[in-house]
Amino acid sequence: MDLINWYLTYFNLLLALVSIVMLFGIVWHVEHGFDASYKFFLIAAIILAIKFFLDILHAARVVPFHEAVSHAFDTLAIIFFTFGVLEMRQLIEKLRREKPDDAEKKPRTKPV
Repeated sequence: MDLINWYLTYFNLLLALVSIVMLFGIVWHVEHGFDASYKFFLIAAIILAIKFFLDILHAARVVPFHEAVSHAFDTLAIIFFTFGVLEMRQLIEKLRREKPDDAEKKPRTKPV
């Protein structure tokens, strides 16, 4: 692995860890509807962090089975991310059905 990839892998791991900390804060403070969605995002971020850590171990020649594991972690991360997006979409649709449109609230006036 060349030097640029090495630094980018460390940078990706750092960003994934920062995302995990931020997502833990969100999951801790939000209501149940958002909670489920952000839990899926949190799981996806944890999986990505593990994958980046395995990339580093592979570069150090500790993990010999890197290709299969890397693809599996990529697949798991996108699955959990998709579940989070779907959960958020369902929550938004539910909120949209519960809240009347602003256009319905406005009194209609006749033109003069």
